[in-house]
Amino acid sequence: TGKPVSPKHLLIYAGALLIGLLIPVLYGVAKELLNTSITNKEQLAMMLSAPVIGSIDQADDHGEKFALVSKDDRSVAAEQIRALRASLRFYAKKGKPLVVLSTSSFSGEGKTFLSSNLARSYALQQQRVALLEFDMRKPKLAKRMGYKTRHGISSVLTGAAAPGEVFVADEETPLLHLYPTGAIPPNPSELISTPEMENFMQYLQTNYDVIIIDSPPQGLVSDAQLLSQWSDVTLVVIRFNVTPRTQVREIENWNRQNKLGKMAVVLNGVKTTGYYGYNYSPYYYRRKYGDDYYTTRSVKKG
Repeated sequence: TGKPVSPKHLLIYAGALLIGLLIPVLYGVAKELLNTSITNKEQLAMMLSAPVIGSIDQADDHGEKFALVSKDDRSVAAEQIRALRASLRFYAKKGKPLVVLSTSSFSGEGKTFLSSNLARSYALQQQRVALLEFDMRKPKLAKRMGYKTRHGISSVLTGAAAPGEVFVADEETPLLHLYPTGAIPPNPSELISTPEMENFMQYLQTNYDVIIIDSPPQGLVSDAQLLSQWSDVTLVVIRFNVTPRTQVREIENWNRQNKLGKMAVVLNGVKTTGYYGYNYSPYYYRRKYGDDYYTTRSVKKG
């Protein structure tokens, strides 16, 4: 006692380093325990009996660039949509057009974005594609693709117009024909159940190689369930870190009850950054740029 005491610098530094390492680890564990949304494809596969046939990275330009897939685009997300297109060939019936229905459990999961880009992807293969805006309660597909129309599917189903009078050919991919909603009907479910709907689908099956139906969220209304009778496969879009796990259990119930026919799942908006916002290198770099297989810009000709 009474002797001078000098601080043990190494012990202090070691303690500070240990605390500095423990804090982010404990934060990460707490965040994971409190997070109730879907954060990876493996998690989905464990919760669902329906196949998870694709995942789409969050596009760099997603806010403005609604049309992601183009002729020379080799971005990761564009290539993933092409990979999804390849997986869908197993649902096609020989000698008949492939009919794909796109839905989700609630609004904002990216089903409309996926529908339009998947349609462009098929059209770039020189296939005749019909893209149907059947989200008739809150249509936004035609607007986001930059088209203003007066007539559309509602005109066809009420007998006011013929199918060939209402479609819009896409400027970049002319083989892609958009069938907009047109005037918003007061009773979309009843319109879908009319004999005119069957005539409309017969017309489409005669004139197109691929038919993609953008429907309302199945978790909100029954339109997707009614439309599924025409589809070869129903794509249910789930959004990374947004869709709650409780909703995924509901999607599993749809599959068990066969509400949507043959069902497959796509995980959309996957972020390539680490869980805490840092990039995993070199994994992050290789996933994003693909060792020169991918590029975030269009490839110049020549």
